[in-house]
Amino acid sequence: MAFTGTWVQTSAENADGVLRYVGMLEEQIKEMTSLPVTVELKQDGDKFFEKFTVGTDVMDVFFHIGKESLIPLITGGEVKTVPRYDGPNKTVAEYDHKGVHYYGYRELLSPTEFVDHMDLDHGKCITKYFFTKQA
Repeated sequence: MAFTGTWVQTSAENADGVLRYVGMLEEQIKEMTSLPVTVELKQDGDKFFEKFTVGTDVMDVFFHIGKESLIPLITGGEVKTVPRYDGPNKTVAEYDHKGVHYYGYRELLSPTEFVDHMDLDHGKCITKYFFTKQA
């Protein structure tokens, strides 16, 4: 399975901007953007398990492509979404939360690199997080 593995964030574009857009406090933003991020992914067909580690905080995410899934948010709370594929190496999710429309995708760029792309409110705030697979 292409996404299965342990991935480490190597860079980000506008990470502080997206956190500010969703209402995080400046102190939280500084802390979040300075911490290492690791994602352990396990893909079993259309079922995905993701263990996000940001510093010492851990968040578990389970979703099933094509089925309603409850996704925890880094800002707190959860949302319902129906994730889908957009080609063999790209998953997409869309939802609305607290007045903000979220569109995001994860795309495998190579066997050892993927990008998480987030678009808030139809282009008003966009960020990208790049990850590299660990051996």
